Amino acid sequence: MMKYFLGDDNFKNGLMNYLNAKKFDNAVQDDLWEHLTA
Repeated sequence: MMKYFLGDDNFKNGLMNYLNAKKFDNAVQDDLWEHLTA
């Protein structure tokens, strides 16, 4: 659902940024939202 709200490119880029930033760290839902909307 977020993909349709943000668009394919924004969702994909935000998700990749999030995964790269948090790959060795704990994360919470707000962290994902922060990366998706940046």
